[in-house]
Amino acid sequence: MRIEEYNKIPDRVSIKELEIMIVDILNKYQNGMIIKEEFLDIVNILAERQIFTYEILNDKIRQKLDDKIKFIWNTEKYDEVDVILSIVINLGLQGTYEKVKESLKNNKNIDKKILLEIQETVEDNGEDVSNPYRSLEKFR
Repeated sequence: MRIEEYNKIPDRVSIKELEIMIVDILNKYQNGMIIKEEFLDIVNILAERQIFTYEILNDKIRQKLDDKIKFIWNTEKYDEVDVILSIVINLGLQGTYEKVKESLKNNKNIDKKILLEIQETVEDNGEDVSNPYRSLEKFR
């Protein structure tokens, strides 16, 4: 599937369907079938759909995705930082989030707009993003 087809995925799909799509897109990226920008855009689309499942991804799949996104993380392009931050928060990728927070300590060469985006994300989300549904638990 191309990015246009992912955009057509309904807002509500099962967590299992999303996990299959995430594994597929991870494999395509690892095998060089898609470029980084397309990978990130597709994962972001899937993360937006995942929000409506109110379920956390399978630990193994989430860890693989976390490892890949953590490897990709950089502070050079605003659009890339913005997409990665969205993915990290929506999917609860704690390992990448730790790397994001580390960026704040070594921020001398980070563009001010990018630095502000990172700071706001960390301020809004605190120390732990592993459960994106934490704020909803009080409604149980």
